[in-house]
Amino acid sequence: MTTRHDTSAFERMKRRIDQSQKALEATWSPSAEESEAIMKKRAGELARPPEEQAAGPSIDVLVFTIGDEHYAIETRYVREVYPFSGYTPLPYTPEFVLGVIAVRSTVVSVIDIRVFFGMARRGLSDSDRALILRSEKMTYGILIDGIEGCRSIFIAQLQVSLHTEAETDVRRSYMRGVTPERLIVLDAEKMLTDRRLIVDDGYGPLE
Repeated sequence: MTTRHDTSAFERMKRRIDQSQKALEATWSPSAEESEAIMKKRAGELARPPEEQAAGPSIDVLVFTIGDEHYAIETRYVREVYPFSGYTPLPYTPEFVLGVIAVRSTVVSVIDIRVFFGMARRGLSDSDRALILRSEKMTYGILIDGIEGCRSIFIAQLQVSLHTEAETDVRRSYMRGVTPERLIVLDAEKMLTDRRLIVDDGYGPLE
């Protein structure tokens, strides 16, 4: 019975990873390097023994980079990944609000999450992308450098913090946890409901 249970858990996780990947690919076309990175990540997940796959609850996440750091966020909160170009700056908004972009005829605000977390601002580049987050009441984008793909993370593996001098109180408050590989898992639900990132004009986080 144990073998059948572990195999079933393995198959369920495989299906979740495949479903998340297909949903993302519908709006995002990876480069050749990103495709190779995704395949390596997925191969690593599927190569794990069935008994490890059944080691407690897990979450499906999208892994992305901001600078030299790797972040993750639950795929159920990801609408799509969109090129960050042709944006319109917004006056009288906080420093972390970059502006708005048109995403399929919808105006979406985009924030520089590094600045919001109290970290140093960096310059913009042509390769920048907006990771569009969504909930029932809120949609906005965060500026990212690149996508690495989808994977599953066991909740029990998450640690509280990085415990480094570079860590800020603001970023820590929006972290769900950190994996042993130092992958920073953000709390998307909090990011989409916190009053510091919500306004009533339909654009997203402008206050």
